[in-house]
Amino acid sequence: MMIRRSACLPRLPDTFAESVAAVHAIAEHVLCVARHDAIGRIGLAAGTDGIETAPFGPAMRVVAVEGDELVDRDERGERRAEITTLRAAATFFAVTPGVPAKLWTPVTSVDLDVPLRVDRAAMAAMADWFRFVTEALGGLRDAGAELEPLTLWPEGFDLATNGNRINYGGPTGDRFHNRPYLYVGPFDRNYPKAEPPFWNAAFGAALPYDRIGSLDEAIAFLVRGFRLTSG
Repeated sequence: MMIRRSACLPRLPDTFAESVAAVHAIAEHVLCVARHDAIGRIGLAAGTDGIETAPFGPAMRVVAVEGDELVDRDERGERRAEITTLRAAATFFAVTPGVPAKLWTPVTSVDLDVPLRVDRAAMAAMADWFRFVTEALGGLRDAGAELEPLTLWPEGFDLATNGNRINYGGPTGDRFHNRPYLYVGPFDRNYPKAEPPFWNAAFGAALPYDRIGSLDEAIAFLVRGFRLTSG
């Protein structure tokens, strides 16, 4: 679904938090493992109906979650399976589950046999959010920010980029805020003064999902952070 520039964001399904937590666990303990085992990299990407790796390996393999299914495709074809548990997901993708090379402390549960409940409506809402974040960051580029390519980081489940020593992104929710939000996070924590007040978090500034009135407002928030910290 394309969000009009002037349109408010839709209400999130009641199943959003539980479904996103399940997919986050798959991202952190399974999907990024397949990519890391092959090429030593962990970054993921937002897909049309979920999340996925960029193509990797000689067969251009992609491992993904699409809706409520696991997907493994390459130049030779595609396999799909229902999402049930982390153990089953790891078996499906032929990986050993767990954070690759102990690169970070897991954010999600590592219980391999807990049932994972993923609702298609929640996944559609997640995909819409990541598209919204992508559009908002595109508006930031239009304002002159030079940004790295977008990456969905499995540990924070955060579609993010950076440029000029500033992080920008849109998590689906975390310990800071239990709903999606946009943020501006300068590397330098000596934040410049701003009126009206802008910096409202230890890491910089955040704009919660429920306070985003439109795509234009989202872009204005990001652009303000860029201009405040870029001189």
